[in-house]
Amino acid sequence: MSANPPFEGDFRLVLTVHSELSAYLGAVRDFLETRETENGLLLGNLAEAPFMAHVEVDRTPVFSAFYRDINLILAGQSPPGALEAVAAGIQERGIKLPGVVGPAGEAERFAELWSKMRGCPALLAMRQRIYELREVIWPPLVPGGWRLAGSQDAE
Repeated sequence: MSANPPFEGDFRLVLTVHSELSAYLGAVRDFLETRETENGLLLGNLAEAPFMAHVEVDRTPVFSAFYRDINLILAGQSPPGALEAVAAGIQERGIKLPGVVGPAGEAERFAELWSKMRGCPALLAMRQRIYELREVIWPPLVPGGWRLAGSQDAE
């Protein structure tokens, strides 16, 4: 994902913070599953959480933020103002974030913003990559065939 999301012109940004997992999933499941490889960490951690939010632009989900107990997980591209709204929502709830993971540009910008808001340093602990298996190439079959096991095969 690019460091400069493609949001131009006039658009309506709406941040929704969810108190129930079912509402959060109803709003973001299709959005997250569209890019399942990129969003696998978030999808794999879904459970009730103290912070579950998504951002819509013109009624379409474009960004998600999810915090359960380890790091804030970001998904998608954040339109201008979205990271600030997410950070304010987290701070209002008194959540102390140990870290953030997500697309590099969004995670770095959020870390910088959060460090300024909280007066703490932002340190890059690890750059991560995502790998996706698209095709399985089976090895060649070995010679031989199947047969029923008999008493002579017992040890």
